[in-house]
Amino acid sequence: MCGIGALIRLEESNEQIIRNTVNNMFLELQKKGEHASGICAIYPDHEEIVKKPLKADLFIKTNEFKEFMTRNWNARVFLIHCRHATKGPPEKNYNNHPLESNNFILLHNGIISDGAEDMFDKLDIVKWNPEIETDSYFINKVAEIYGIEAIPNVKGSMAIIMYDKSRKRLIIFRNQQNLNVGYSEDSKILAIATTESAIESALGEKKYLFGIIEVEDGEHEIQQSEIPTDVMFITGIDGINFERCYSSKEFHDEEIEGLFDDYYDTVAMKIGNFYAIKFKQDLNNKIKKAVETAQFQKKNGVFMLSSKEVQKLITIIAKHKEQRTKESLRDWDNWGRHYG
Repeated sequence: MCGIGALIRLEESNEQIIRNTVNNMFLELQKKGEHASGICAIYPDHEEIVKKPLKADLFIKTNEFKEFMTRNWNARVFLIHCRHATKGPPEKNYNNHPLESNNFILLHNGIISDGAEDMFDKLDIVKWNPEIETDSYFINKVAEIYGIEAIPNVKGSMAIIMYDKSRKRLIIFRNQQNLNVGYSEDSKILAIATTESAIESALGEKKYLFGIIEVEDGEHEIQQSEIPTDVMFITGIDGINFERCYSSKEFHDEEIEGLFDDYYDTVAMKIGNFYAIKFKQDLNNKIKKAVETAQFQKKNGVFMLSSKEVQKLITIIAKHKEQRTKESLRDWDNWGRHYG
């Protein structure tokens, strides 16, 4: 699993404090992922991302990171990610976090197991980076098409920190994965991270002599708690005040999926004025021939149907399944007469 974190600067600070805070969070989150590291600096009018397939203690020593911090130490928000790769090789840097789409920048810890992950690509609905292989990028796609309210219904485990570029707001959500929040009155920084220790390390301004000896730089009182599960929190980046968002939007059409339950496992989604339907198993040859004869609109293995066409497809499948059952019973009856 990965380590994710966010640092939100609530008041003016000095460069050294910010650098220490960012570095310390990276070094602590490295325990959760050593395959790649990435950071995003967020301002009200722009963002900048740098990431590399390096573990954090090496990443923060690179010239690219140091120059990034020189340019961006006074950013309003930092998003920090230490990746433990599960899908998509980290050597291909576009697989590493933060992951950016048209309107969103994402940090994700967890595994997506939705079954619909390739649907949007097959339908070519939105133009995004087609090279990205990681399952996490599916969250960006859902947000782009259905809005952030649909994210809680993505199937899989997740803790996410996401930035909405168009509406200038920060989104945090978790279901099964850990996510904590902490605040230091001394540094006036709000921190969000996978582990409590990452928050304590960042806000306590812990220093490492010779890269190994931990030294506390003064006493810092930190208010800290775990973020509740299954509640989305949203705040603008000017005037931090997280609000709870309880509404969620289904993007799977469970009613349509249910209609096929007696015959095949499917993934079904309402997209615009049509239903996108993908079968998880191959149709048998007779059904496939009948479906092809009906000339349903299809793209890369995904059917794009109106509600009437959905009913027609189910009728075709049901008819052939019923006929197949009768043939099986007849064959069994003949076998019984012959050998009985």
